[in-house]
Amino acid sequence: METFRIPAGSTVYAGKPANPLSQNIEQEISRCISATEGIVEAHLPMCYIREIMPKPALVLVIVVDPAVELDSLMAKVGQVVRHALPEGTSLDIWPLEPQNPVLTLVRNANCMLFARGSSKSFLSNLSNIFRRH
Repeated sequence: METFRIPAGSTVYAGKPANPLSQNIEQEISRCISATEGIVEAHLPMCYIREIMPKPALVLVIVVDPAVELDSLMAKVGQVVRHALPEGTSLDIWPLEPQNPVLTLVRNANCMLFARGSSKSFLSNLSNIFRRH
């Protein structure tokens, strides 16, 4: 799996997707990703970078502990995502360190799957359950 790099000076857009993944798929990704050591938080916004993306795409943004070996972590995340998605479907995965300025845009999209040590994950999941039923 090739690691995605956002070129310096790029304009990044992030927002709530009009057509999110199904609740079951989001929950499966969240469950598996939250159990993966080295991931601090995860989000699933719609993103676009004009300089390198042909069109906006749903992206799994993971905030990684800088002490973790990234290639190994990305291999694990790739397996989780492939297992959770329907066959023939793909999902971009962006690893960001906690101090990356793009993270503010991603957080503002309000598409958090989980945050380690935060009640936001619980409240977000609870909100999603009530909103969809």
